[in-house]
Amino acid sequence: MRLRFAPVTVPALFATLLLAAVLVLAACGGAASAGPSGGGSGGAGPASGQTLTAGVSTFVGPTTFSIHAGQSITLVDPSASGGIHNIVTGTGGLFSPETGAPTQIAAASGLDIQPGSTVVLTFTQPGTYHITCTIHPPMQATVTVS
Repeated sequence: MRLRFAPVTVPALFATLLLAAVLVLAACGGAASAGPSGGGSGGAGPASGQTLTAGVSTFVGPTTFSIHAGQSITLVDPSASGGIHNIVTGTGGLFSPETGAPTQIAAASGLDIQPGSTVVLTFTQPGTYHITCTIHPPMQATVTVS
């Protein structure tokens, strides 16, 4: 008995290869470990044990946090993320001033983070803070401080 396979068209083969490439790249961006590295800055408040992790063009893992005033969120840009990020308060990649936000992200110039860096953001005032990346607008996070 001889098996016969249906002929594969060039568009179908291209679509399959494209899907495989996208899946491989997506796996690379999300598999990075968030170990302690890079130059941290700011933050006298106690750690909340919560980490906001940057991927290639989105945040990886939790993006909604609830902490108490004086606690911190650790922002990690793993070495494997592959690019810089400019983190500010706001949404959709646009800066929006939010009173009480950590000074590192409370200005339009934002906080530039490089692959391999870790930064501690201390939230001293109650409120809800929106965080975004001006380079990668899909990067969105929310921190609620009580």
